[in-house]
Amino acid sequence: MNTINNSSGEVSIEDFKFISFLGAGAYGGVWLVKKKMNKDLFAMKLIDCSNRFQDENFVTSLKSERNVFAIIEGDFVVKAFYSFFHNSYLCFVQEYMMGGDFSNILEKFGALDEIFVQFYAA
Repeated sequence: MNTINNSSGEVSIEDFKFISFLGAGAYGGVWLVKKKMNKDLFAMKLIDCSNRFQDENFVTSLKSERNVFAIIEGDFVVKAFYSFFHNSYLCFVQEYMMGGDFSNILEKFGALDEIFVQFYAA
C-alpha cells in the first residue's frame, strides 16, 4: 500500500524546489517540484483551503481524494507519496507523469485510434 505521510513534520514545502507550473484543476494548481534532498521529480498539487472548510462538498471531495491515494496502487495509477498542510494549502505530492493526464492527451491528439482507446480503457 502507498504510504502518505501526514503533517507530522516529516515533510514540508521547504523540502521541495518549485520548477514549473503544470496546470490548474478544480481546487488549485499542480507544480513540477524537485525534492531538494535527492533531486527526485514530483507533481505537487496545491489546494487552497482558505474559507472552504464550511463547504461540505469540498471537504468530502478532499477526504475522498486522500483516501483513494492511500489505498489504490498499480502500474497505471499515479502514486501518492506525501500530503501535508502549508499555510492555507493542502499539498499532495504525487508521482510526476510526463505528458500529463488523460485530458491533456485528448487535447493534444484529439480523437485517438482504436488501439490507444483500448489501452486507456483497460
